[in-house]
Amino acid sequence: MNIYVLLLCTCVALLSRYAAAERMEDASFKPPFNIVDLDGRRLVNTSWLHGGHADVKKHFIRLTTDRQSKRGYLWQRNPVNRDELSAVLTFRISGQGKRWFGDGIGLWFTDQKTFTPGINHGFTEKYKGVGVVIDTFNNEEHKGGHKDISVFTNDGTKSYDQMYDEKRVGCNAAVRYHEQNANFDPVHSISRIKVRIDKTRLVVEVDEHASGQWVDCHEMTLPFNADWLRTSTIGISASTGSVADNHDIIRFDTYSEFMDATIGAVDSETVMNSVSKGYKKWLDSPSCGTDCVIAIIKKELSNFRIDAEHRFTELKEKTENTVEKLKKQESENERRVREIEAKVRNGIDSSLEETKKVLGEEVNEKITKQLEKNPDIASGGWKTPFALLFIAMVAGAAYVYRKYQALMKSHLFFVAIVSASSLPALTFTQPFEVVDSQGKRQISNDVIYGGTTEVKKNFIRLTPDRQSKRGHIWTKNVIDQDEFATVITYRIHGQGKKWFGDGIGLWFTQELAWKNGENHGFIDKYNGFGIILDTFHNVEHRGGHKDVTIQVNNGQKELDDLNDAEKIGCDAAFRYNSDSATFDPVYSSSRIRVKIKGNSLEVDVDPNNSGAWTECYKGALPFQNDWLRRATFGITGSTGALADNHDILRVQSFDQINDLGLGTVDAETWTHNYSKEFESLMESKTCDQSCKVTILEKFLTNFQMETEHWFEMLREQTENTINNLREKERENHRKIEVLTDRMTTMMEQKIGQKMADVRSKVNEKIATEVEGELTVAHSSWRLPFFIMIMLISAGVGIAYQKYRKLVKSHLY
Repeated sequence: MNIYVLLLCTCVALLSRYAAAERMEDASFKPPFNIVDLDGRRLVNTSWLHGGHADVKKHFIRLTTDRQSKRGYLWQRNPVNRDELSAVLTFRISGQGKRWFGDGIGLWFTDQKTFTPGINHGFTEKYKGVGVVIDTFNNEEHKGGHKDISVFTNDGTKSYDQMYDEKRVGCNAAVRYHEQNANFDPVHSISRIKVRIDKTRLVVEVDEHASGQWVDCHEMTLPFNADWLRTSTIGISASTGSVADNHDIIRFDTYSEFMDATIGAVDSETVMNSVSKGYKKWLDSPSCGTDCVIAIIKKELSNFRIDAEHRFTELKEKTENTVEKLKKQESENERRVREIEAKVRNGIDSSLEETKKVLGEEVNEKITKQLEKNPDIASGGWKTPFALLFIAMVAGAAYVYRKYQALMKSHLFFVAIVSASSLPALTFTQPFEVVDSQGKRQISNDVIYGGTTEVKKNFIRLTPDRQSKRGHIWTKNVIDQDEFATVITYRIHGQGKKWFGDGIGLWFTQELAWKNGENHGFIDKYNGFGIILDTFHNVEHRGGHKDVTIQVNNGQKELDDLNDAEKIGCDAAFRYNSDSATFDPVYSSSRIRVKIKGNSLEVDVDPNNSGAWTECYKGALPFQNDWLRRATFGITGSTGALADNHDILRVQSFDQINDLGLGTVDAETWTHNYSKEFESLMESKTCDQSCKVTILEKFLTNFQMETEHWFEMLREQTENTINNLREKERENHRKIEVLTDRMTTMMEQKIGQKMADVRSKVNEKIATEVEGELTVAHSSWRLPFFIMIMLISAGVGIAYQKYRKLVKSHLY
């Protein structure tokens, strides 16, 4: 520990020594980025430009998001105007991909006065100068092989293929982070490269985890004139292709000398950032004085701000990307409906028009031939019935078309719609920092969890504020004590103002493992007792309602028996509305204390975690005195038609019901509540430096808890919104398919029926009105009229067949 303290003190001393050290300010930048232009966009500074997909945040610059086909850049406005320099680029490459990700970042020293886009990691391949490329994708098509960090030189004539087919020079370094791994930390998951140039000498070093430990990467003599750097400009670019990652630039520090001693100040800041990850051990060290402690706490507060910004940016980008995809899909669905409608309308119109034209031509041709063969038919006896027949056919077609349009409008467009005697195996408190090999947080080695339970850094969420969820925590081993006391700190809250539920169950049972059931996420037939923290008053339960219910079972009672039995316990207002302005995720919590000795049970509640206990139940259990030795302890949470967030903050257990540790737990609660007034306490004359450090440390913990809570709430709300949109999308697809099938069937039936009606009316007209005319005319009219009837029937048949073919080919 003393070595680490010495290292920390050295860092603080170096930072103080080099606070005023000169560097090339016009070629450097670091956060926070507080300059904002007239359009409300953040700028790097007045010496650097950014463009493409680059987005300047307060604490980092995102060149590309973790999305395909993105390019972003930073470019210096003025040339270097020196022959030597030392530069340190601090960056973070991270993403959600576990196996497939890319492409990388390029650091350029070239003759390009302004950024020129291209395929070379977002930059042109036709440049003169040096590029240091951080490449996270191993492209097997490149004949030159692969290096995680490669150095490229170009005299302005080499193409992209020529550069990447040359043998790679550089080194390998693990500079990419997987964001889904619980070990990922936006503050400390960063990397650095150092580039030193002295005329034609180039040295590249890497510090893959920004620990302050530099490793040689590559050294070479550049094939340029000695003054090439003087006229060069510095740029940084990044790109994604078919694979993607977040490419973030944290800072860029440039110094005027090849071996500039002031670069040690940057290393000191890096070491300070690295050691701040374990800030609690520094606070507990007797060698870390007040100045040391305050410096560490200030650094950790800064780290929290950076962490919060990164995670919020990630969530925002993920949400926007998903919503945009869903909107595009909705637009595509609407376009598809319009296209179907247009195809059907135009297809039927053109088909009917073509059929009518063909039919007319065939009829005219047949009649002309018959007239030529039989001149006596021209007496005119056949013309009247033919005219009537043709008029009836046209009227029928018009009627069918109007019905078709009405059908389309009415059906198709419907789619628009701690103490010495504590029990470690039964105790767990935040922060939960143990991570398994799969990247999942664990509670402890003695506890398992499952269902919808998620372990966060500062709390355990049994269920989110969503319907039909169940989560559980269960001890692996039996309690093995005759005397036992525990304090459970929990938080039940949600957005519902009037309707919410169901609750949390605390179980002391001889079931050796959790079993799924309808009893607040546990089975009803168990041997032991449970304490139900019930937020929903179910009027169907004959036994009434208690906010805190003691439930005892000998293994024989079913759920209805338990619900209908008279409730024993107490009422307590321990549920919070998270939409209320009074809700505070740090201070809005509750506690319950359980004491068991033999077969006696005491339950006390502290609904608002104020440190004041109220007796809830005291009585005897119908079990043997040693029953607890064979019992396990578990916690469940469940939601049904109503929902709430059910969070467990900590469980602190002891082997005596009057253990001094219980007093320590209460003292922690009082200290916790006092920290709410930290500003006034910091200004108090009675609060010395030690007092202030304690308050700052507590405030730091509170800030971390609050940040995690709000981000988790935002994440869950976003995921729920996205799931609802996806469900709507699936429903729209289903509607389109159903309505398309319905429209096809109805149109076939309607058109078929109307065609039959037209045919019937034509025959009726012939029988009643034309027959009289025909008897007067010469008998030779019968042949052409018979031919005409046959042609009309054939035409109607052809039109109907073409319609069916049109529907099948276009509608589907």
